[in-house]
Amino acid sequence: METKINPWEQPAEFAMYVHGRSVAKGFWGYEPENYIHHNIVMIDTELMEAVQADRNNRVMAETAKPLMQNGESVNDVLDGIVSAPDDRFPQYYEEVVEGTLEAEMVDALLRIFDVLGRFLDLHPSRGPQKLHEVSPMMYKGVVFTEAVYLIMIPIHECYNPTFDERMLRAIANIKAFAECNGIDLLRHIELKMRYNETRPRLHGKKY
Repeated sequence: METKINPWEQPAEFAMYVHGRSVAKGFWGYEPENYIHHNIVMIDTELMEAVQADRNNRVMAETAKPLMQNGESVNDVLDGIVSAPDDRFPQYYEEVVEGTLEAEMVDALLRIFDVLGRFLDLHPSRGPQKLHEVSPMMYKGVVFTEAVYLIMIPIHECYNPTFDERMLRAIANIKAFAECNGIDLLRHIELKMRYNETRPRLHGKKY
């Protein structure tokens, strides 16, 4: 990753880093009166896109198949994309990674880190943040829609006033899901953030 900040060990610092990059892309030029509600909807949108990717079987195990040779794994394919030159990287990413379940889960994760960074920017007194411990076994044998429901529970705990704690629990849930399913989240975060740097302001969208 470009940054040496580990999102699991330093979630607050990583959240501020992600938020800074989001601001630079223009995403916070549009800020509704209640930015938390707006961003919860955007997180939900990314999770629903992950569900659609799963329904369409657009997962790395399938999209990487044409590039697997001599027993190569999905992670070997990802290594090749990581090492691609800048002028070819966006094409490789779009063909193999973009729109997959893994990429959409990372989109949701980065949205969570982004809004957490905004919250911490507005409430600096919250102090050091620690990621919750969630066992990957929680997701063993769980169908994907149920997994997404479990991830969404802390995001929508409106009775819990501690917003940053809710987001940290959601981050821990996504991490546990990925570990249970052999998804290299750090590698996918690296790829997505590199890809996003090649995209226009607001990624070409209204907000």
